[in-house]
Amino acid sequence: MTCLQELRDKRVVVLLAVVSEQFEENFDEAPSWALQFASLRLRNDTSVVLAAVTKYGMSLQHASEEKRANRDIALVSVESHGSALQLSSDKLRDTKVRTHEIFTN
Repeated sequence: MTCLQELRDKRVVVLLAVVSEQFEENFDEAPSWALQFASLRLRNDTSVVLAAVTKYGMSLQHASEEKRANRDIALVSVESHGSALQLSSDKLRDTKVRTHEIFTN
C-alpha cells in the first residue's frame, strides 16, 4: 500500500478533509472532492458519509451504493442540497415518487 493509499484510508484524515472543504459562491456547481478520494472502505463508513453529505449534500454521489440506499443518509443529503435526491438509490427515489403520488391524489 502506498503512502497516498494509506492516507485515503485514514478515517481522521478523510473526516478533516470533509469538514474543512470549502465551496465556491455558486454552491450548485461546487466540487465535492473529499469523499471522492476516500478509500472504498471509508465511502461505506456511515459517520464519514454523514459528515460529507451534511456539509454538501451532493457528496452523496461519491458514497457507496449501500450508503446511497440508506434512507437517513439520503434525507440529510437532501436537506443539505435538494438536488441530491437524484443521487440516492433507485429504490429511495421510487419511494419518494410513490409517496408524492399518494399525497397529491
